[in-house]
Amino acid sequence: MLQQPYDLYQPGLTDEYIIGMSDQLAQAMNDSVTEEVTNHLFQEPRQHFGKDLATINIVRAREHGVPSFYKYRQLCGLDLMNDWIDMIPNFQNSTINHYLDLYSHPEDIDLWSAGVAEVPEKGSMVGPTFTCIIGKTFRDLKRGDRFWYENRGWPSSFTPEQLAEIRKIRLSRLLCDGGDNIQTLQLKAMEIPDYEEHLYIYLQLSQTAI
Repeated sequence: MLQQPYDLYQPGLTDEYIIGMSDQLAQAMNDSVTEEVTNHLFQEPRQHFGKDLATINIVRAREHGVPSFYKYRQLCGLDLMNDWIDMIPNFQNSTINHYLDLYSHPEDIDLWSAGVAEVPEKGSMVGPTFTCIIGKTFRDLKRGDRFWYENRGWPSSFTPEQLAEIRKIRLSRLLCDGGDNIQTLQLKAMEIPDYEEHLYIYLQLSQTAI
């Protein structure tokens, strides 16, 4: 879709993609990377190979001086991995064995490699280190953006009453309004449909409306 988005030009296809992404279960994360992005990333038509995303991520981090995985765990206040044994609760044994062949010490492991291989937090697709980085990034983006709708003290800031009205809007409402002809969508658009969960939300909304 990024390189050849022509399907999206057809009437109704954007709606189908939105509905598909909202009601289909995402694959679980693991420490493997599909060959589609290690050998065929941005592959041109009639070519048999493309770029390697894993290599690109590691090399450009080194070129820009991005600290190691160890340093980021330190920044996030997480337990430090001073020895290979310390990695056991956070990584699969097979991953640690691969690192033994590639790195001299846990301090040397590249951020991206260990970040995608770390055992995910409960209910999350990423481990504690990436959770920390993503959380800090979004926090700083919101606090530092004068136009973030929740920030106060600016001429452009919303009043508490306006914010209360904005917070009533759900992503599912925006998708239905912005789509060409989306008739129904679960209330929590970022979660797979769950009858009991959505019935509970519906009853809450009904009581609020009354």
